Amino acid sequence: MSIEIGIYIRTPILNLWLKDFTSKMNGFVECQYFSTVSSLTNNLKNFDDKKLSNYFIIFDVEDELHAEYVINLKKIAQNSKFIAFGLPKNTDEVKKFLKAGFNGYLDISISNTEFINAINCLKDYRFYLPNDKIDDLINSLINEDNSQKDLQKINYPILKEKLIQFELTDKEIEVIDYLIKGFSFKQVSQIIGVSSFAVNQRTKSVYKKCNVKSRSELSYLLLK
Repeated sequence: MSIEIGIYIRTPILNLWLKDFTSKMNGFVECQYFSTVSSLTNNLKNFDDKKLSNYFIIFDVEDELHAEYVINLKKIAQNSKFIAFGLPKNTDEVKKFLKAGFNGYLDISISNTEFINAINCLKDYRFYLPNDKIDDLINSLINEDNSQKDLQKINYPILKEKLIQFELTDKEIEVIDYLIKGFSFKQVSQIIGVSSFAVNQRTKSVYKKCNVKSRSELSYLLLK
């Protein structure tokens, strides 16, 4: 019994490659190609729940709007399996695909065996990534965790009595405590759990209250 797959492809090189690839798998996959998201959407609306749960959708992630499209398609076919497909990607990009709602990722380096493994894995309602991407993803998560721990260790308080005269809020003090030790806005945002924009705004407020224009001036003022 063949596997039914809907394929949304807009990128010419992906279209040519995938058609040649799937043509060699006659008897295992039954593919239907869609050049627009609306045609794919209309096709999905004609399926009952049982067919949707056994339907695989390979989606062109070279399309800049792929994340938005998949979010909307998931509302119609939440039980279908969505596979991100495109040119080779780095680990950060693969993470974004998973966060956007894809159940797996493949690129044009796949072999027939890997393709079949991906389908069988997704049939069991699991996620699928090629082995090298799994290793990269795990290493990335470990490094992120270790980086966070290292940042948390460096947490000694500045002399708060020097801050009283400037009427800084507790949130502003928390931010400058890290900034004058050399942390970037991004690192500070990760440590205290707010956006980089929020860190930037608090820093501007501190500069205004302390009548300084830079981090170096602030450091000199507070640590002299």
